[in-house]
Amino acid sequence: MWHEDSGAACIPRLHASGWQVLERARPIPTGANTDDLSFVNHGGVAIVAPTGVKMEKMKPVFEPLSFEHLLVRLSVQQSSCVFAVIYRPGAARPTPLFFDELTSGDLNVRFDRPDDPACQQVNDLLLAFDLHQHVDVPTHDRGGTLDVVVTRNDFLPDSITVSEVGFSAHSMVRWTMNLPALTAPAYITRERRSWKQFDVDKFRADLQQSAMVDTSVITAAADTHDCAATHSSLVALYDKTLTDLLDRHAPVTTKTTRRRPRTDLWFDEDYRKAKRMARRLERRYKRHRSEYSRSVWLQPLRRVHNVADEKRTDFWKRMISEQTNVRQAWKVIDRVLCRDS
Repeated sequence: MWHEDSGAACIPRLHASGWQVLERARPIPTGANTDDLSFVNHGGVAIVAPTGVKMEKMKPVFEPLSFEHLLVRLSVQQSSCVFAVIYRPGAARPTPLFFDELTSGDLNVRFDRPDDPACQQVNDLLLAFDLHQHVDVPTHDRGGTLDVVVTRNDFLPDSITVSEVGFSAHSMVRWTMNLPALTAPAYITRERRSWKQFDVDKFRADLQQSAMVDTSVITAAADTHDCAATHSSLVALYDKTLTDLLDRHAPVTTKTTRRRPRTDLWFDEDYRKAKRMARRLERRYKRHRSEYSRSVWLQPLRRVHNVADEKRTDFWKRMISEQTNVRQAWKVIDRVLCRDS
């Protein structure tokens, strides 16, 4: 939705019709003649939703320079998802910066031309992050699939329709999705010691000055000629001394964290190793930002997604085959299809 600011005519009209709008206008170029009736800023993105949907604008971890964007969290009753709108001006071909920064929106990349280098780069990037582009029909009056819907491979839309609206060169893309219901968060409080500031040398010095290494104390305990009492007193001395020293050098802190249920029952050591390797190479790429480090990172990233697909498929196949009756088998299938809530 092209607009220069939040006061553009289309925004109040939507508000007056009972819609809520989150928008991000394209800044007006310096020196532009905004009094000219033919002036159009050709930019700006917005998300329009009914009042029953809660929209919370989110701040991305970096500010892209090659495209406009709007990132929000949508919440409906007990379900929520993160939704991103992206608009890349189509007057010029995508630059290398665009592929580095790149998911729903007008990317102005011809997805109907799979042999086009720009389309191949975007598809490779989506594949590396286990994402899928779902629009396969033209979305522009001159032809070309420019407006797309991108989701995770395990979070697919139920249906997608593309309709001409008559007042825009772009068609309207509509899709429906089932959001999983969220359960009430559970929290757990733990006590832990603060080891980050622990100084081994200072701890050792205090330990050497403690009663635990005082031979006179140990001798006095041994002179009681009661083995059980001697053992008990020495154990109590050991426990009290170390506890007091640790309370001084690594005090106990209380931390409350959210308990997250384990949903990926197939998660094993092979997948953990593959994921750890991909994250290590991702950090290296973000540090150097070179084509070589990017290519080295993308290969193990694809392997992470392949391993996840294999582990997930094998796990649920085994779970279904192990059931002794049809009813139990269908219960497992409902869990696979997220229909057990």
